[in-house]
Amino acid sequence: MSENQNKNLLLTQQEQENLNIVQKMFEVVEQGNIQEALIYFTDDVEARISIPEEVPLGGTFHGPKGIQQFLEAHKKTLVDTEWLDEEHWETVVQGERVVIIGRERAHIMPTGNMYESDFALAVTFRNGKISKLYSFVDSAVLVKAYRGK
Repeated sequence: MSENQNKNLLLTQQEQENLNIVQKMFEVVEQGNIQEALIYFTDDVEARISIPEEVPLGGTFHGPKGIQQFLEAHKKTLVDTEWLDEEHWETVVQGERVVIIGRERAHIMPTGNMYESDFALAVTFRNGKISKLYSFVDSAVLVKAYRGK
């Protein structure tokens, strides 16, 4: 995530720390370091991914094991993920919530088809860790690429 998107925001120290955690989590996931990513989540984290469950990324995931399952599926299903036009992403930080609206592109395995979609990611914090994560994408585009159509 681009640091330029934050330059005009007036954030409290806690809000800035929350945004930094989201950025660090993105970075370690991009590097494929799933175990390091898990340190940013609470023990009772809930992640809801708005993708039909026929795609291994879809569904609701609970706790660190669920997050690990999701991140491993992400790594195997979306290859060469690119975060597009990051300097124009919208980021809203308020209290214990960080919301990012952006665009991503990736190759879908096993078909190798290209997927591109806008996304919204809503993250809620508790005691400095991510306790809820909701991800919304154009699931029709993703499922079509996953099915090979």
